[in-house]
Amino acid sequence: VQIMGNPSKQGWTFARNCAGGAGGNLCMRSPYIPTTGPMSPASAAAAFPGFAQALPAIVQGMPASTFGGDAAKAQLLGLLSQMRPILTALRPTDAQVGTVLVDLGTSKPVAEVHDYAPLGANFSNTWEVGYKGILGDRLRVAMDVWFQRRPADPTTQLINPGVMFNPTQLGAYLGASIAQGLMAGGMPAAQAQATATAAAGALTPLMAKIPVGATGFTNGLYDKPYLVFSYQNGSGFVNVHGLDLATDLLLGRGWAVAATYSNLNRNVFADAPGASKENPLAANVPKHRGSLALRFEDEPKGYSAEIRGRYADAFPVNSGVFNSYNVGTPVRYGPVPVNALLDLGMSWRIPFNPGVRWSLNATNILDNQVPTFVGVPAIGRLIMTRVSYSF
Repeated sequence: VQIMGNPSKQGWTFARNCAGGAGGNLCMRSPYIPTTGPMSPASAAAAFPGFAQALPAIVQGMPASTFGGDAAKAQLLGLLSQMRPILTALRPTDAQVGTVLVDLGTSKPVAEVHDYAPLGANFSNTWEVGYKGILGDRLRVAMDVWFQRRPADPTTQLINPGVMFNPTQLGAYLGASIAQGLMAGGMPAAQAQATATAAAGALTPLMAKIPVGATGFTNGLYDKPYLVFSYQNGSGFVNVHGLDLATDLLLGRGWAVAATYSNLNRNVFADAPGASKENPLAANVPKHRGSLALRFEDEPKGYSAEIRGRYADAFPVNSGVFNSYNVGTPVRYGPVPVNALLDLGMSWRIPFNPGVRWSLNATNILDNQVPTFVGVPAIGRLIMTRVSYSF
């Protein structure tokens, strides 16, 4: 998988000048068709010889769990070793093994492909109303509500379908071809047919789920058989609104309580234009965030201290390859979990020099190790000290 941006003023245009290619003369690049020149027609049959040659190495490099354990993997490798002379000698046609285009992000067949236009500028309209003031000389309040009409952001995914075998046609072809090969080697017809049926039943699901090529683009950046992960244009608009609140309550004698709260009415937009339940537009922020703090300050003596609790709701992420929907991601990610953290801090103005202040701050004092975003490490307890001098 090659991660690329959307080329400005050009976008991504599929190459459609390969006669006989699936999907209307589409072209492809395949690691199983050695060539450094023009692309080949999008044909699974054309890649069959090289694919059959490489298949044992492909299986060897896959985890045993894919096949149900080490014993099952070893059994499949033994079958490939037995059938390899027959498989590598085959030269099927398109009519015999078929070709299907598959969206590898969703594993769904693709009837036709559409070019991707270059990205353009987006504009949002936001309305906001709020209040900020002091109530009763002790309570400070800042509150606002807002509404935004924003264009649907570009979505990211694998944009060029994989070229794969038609499972039904491939299974029938393998069964007949393996039987003929075994009989040519001297095996009785009944035994050859039974062996070929079992072999085709084991090999067809494996071969039909591995792409043998990737549909190609006219863009000069596309010079190898990459599966391209890129941005595609969003269209239309989505509406979102929220609330932000901050308040401080003075308790007297240097004590105060402070609280904040933010709410987003939606952070996932599966119904946004160009999005889907499997690959939605995501705000990549939690719906609920808040904090509560207790503070003490003795200004004449130069002391201050604070204990603060912070909370952020769990939320899914869809930002390029960093997404918890696992659309074309090389690593599987889960949503960002709830972040509930406790912080402590204090400072002291040195008596013999009022310009010097020493502070000690500890974030996540309970060492609640959780990530704050997809693909980033979990950060535990962090303690920092600082000496500052003001003049």
